[in-house]
Amino acid sequence: MTPFVYEAVGDAFIPSKLARSPWARDKQNGVAMGGLLVHLLEQMPLDVPMTMARLTIDILAAAPWSATMGQTRIVRAGKRIRLAEAELLVEGAVVARATALYVRIAETPVHLAPSLYPSAEKAGSQPFEGIPSFLGTVEAISVHGSMRERGPATAWVRFNHEHIAGIPLSPLVRAATLADFSSGMSHDFDRPAWNFPNLDIVIHFIRAPEGEWMLMDARSESAGNGTGLAGAVLADTRGKFARSYQTLFVSPL
Repeated sequence: MTPFVYEAVGDAFIPSKLARSPWARDKQNGVAMGGLLVHLLEQMPLDVPMTMARLTIDILAAAPWSATMGQTRIVRAGKRIRLAEAELLVEGAVVARATALYVRIAETPVHLAPSLYPSAEKAGSQPFEGIPSFLGTVEAISVHGSMRERGPATAWVRFNHEHIAGIPLSPLVRAATLADFSSGMSHDFDRPAWNFPNLDIVIHFIRAPEGEWMLMDARSESAGNGTGLAGAVLADTRGKFARSYQTLFVSPL
């Protein structure tokens, strides 16, 4: 059986061990909640062909490792622009929220820089050290750096789990999951001394992602004022498809 993050039981999503937080065993991790929010957004029907242009995920509270409910609503309906929202609730409290900005699909001029990243095949077989394994369901190939080194890093990643049991991972869920790794991949902090969890994830899409293998080229910055910014280029086998950002909360351990 393919490992999964949540199992849908009636209107609730029951977290599996893949949803546990590495910081507190009785809490859910942000990767799990972000992917579930994107799943809920993808279930909302579109009246006309649209593409997601921006995705914002906010983690509002530490979520207990318990049955999770989801709710969605249309904030702005339109034929050219649409804004949708999804929320997760645990024990009646909202713990995470996502908003998605959609834009109608139309033929317009193309302005894309050529991809300078090697393909997953040409990158070789050097594993990217330190990336969360999701119980062995993640494949990661290093292009540059590692999570065990300080500074920018680049890697190809493929997830081999299901976010919702019985439902194959969509490219959008894959992209949202990968975007959560940018701060860990590109940190420049002394890990034994500093903690730097992300408070949000924002992804600006150039186009919809495709396929299973995705690349992240990540780097982080901080001005020494208690916050930081992790940013990344996201690409698939066709080339770059998005840029992602995370606001970091920097504090001593």
